[in-house]
Amino acid sequence: MIFACSNCENSWRYPIKICLFCGHEVKKQKAHLMTVRAVTRVDVPSSGHERVPYYNLLLEDNDGKLFLRKQLKKVSVGQEFVEETAQKQSLTIGIVGTGIMATGLASLLLQYDYPLIVNGRSHASLEKCKGQIRKFLLKGFDEEEVNRRMDSCIFVMELDALAKADLIIESIAEELTAKHEILRQVEQVCSDKAMIATNTSSFSITELAAVLEHPERFLGLHFFNPVSRMQLVEVVKGKKTAVETMEKGKKFAEDVGKSPVAVIDNPCFIVNRVLMPFLNEAAKVYDEGVASVEDIDKAAVLGLNHPIGPLALIDLIGVDIFVNILGNLERMLGDGYEPAKKALSLFKDGAVGRKAGKGFYSYEK
Repeated sequence: MIFACSNCENSWRYPIKICLFCGHEVKKQKAHLMTVRAVTRVDVPSSGHERVPYYNLLLEDNDGKLFLRKQLKKVSVGQEFVEETAQKQSLTIGIVGTGIMATGLASLLLQYDYPLIVNGRSHASLEKCKGQIRKFLLKGFDEEEVNRRMDSCIFVMELDALAKADLIIESIAEELTAKHEILRQVEQVCSDKAMIATNTSSFSITELAAVLEHPERFLGLHFFNPVSRMQLVEVVKGKKTAVETMEKGKKFAEDVGKSPVAVIDNPCFIVNRVLMPFLNEAAKVYDEGVASVEDIDKAAVLGLNHPIGPLALIDLIGVDIFVNILGNLERMLGDGYEPAKKALSLFKDGAVGRKAGKGFYSYEK
């Protein structure tokens, strides 16, 4: 559905009663079927990665009228385009955390118009998270629509607010004790039907579920950074995760435009199990003085056709996260995963990559 002014014909994709331009009544109309006549990609610089695209569309309706629209989803020339009002999703999602991944998740879910409850440890962290989400949404929506979506997101320090959530995603730092404690608290306040998920990149789902009374409702939903661009979600089944929980997890990932893969719980799942040793080997090559940081990355980009070099990728992931994941691999699989000396040195100095302004490379903050 769309909502169109009976006087000036301006329209909106969300409910509105009075036209903002002329003050006349706005009425609900059927979905407006149009054809995509042209698409222009606009790349927006971002500190987390080089560019975030959105698309300007030139649309033509059945009467030959032309319209311009902006959106984050890519479409092709000649494709049919149905303009509808944003529909509220049936699920309310809770996110525990305000870091890079939690903020990315919240931004993605508000893009898909899910009601959200974001839990953080401080007012400062919540305000920072809120500002970053707004900045992301403004790339795809006008300010009025962004305000409407932000109004459907509650930012709280109290975990009790998560009682209204149908799915709660824990996305705090990769610290086992901290995750155990927060998951235990979340289960105490959530509803009996709510699913609980973790966005961990390395901890065992079975190990995390050990503190829960209902591990059958717990699973891994491992999104990748940057959340807005990375297509994959690893949906991870712990030893006691119910089949129904897995199916709901996969459907949720699909509903937010991602491609889920089902994974049986194992050390670091699929991607990090394969990726981290490769990144560590690149860092060891640097330790040995074989080549400079820049040339190691250049070799991987040109020789392996990778979009980003391994050392730059460590900086993007976070040197601290990289070191912690290798530590988990070593704890679960044995020797052979000790981090490269340079990575350990950077970790100890707090030079943990892009978020700190310095890692293998230096960055402007």
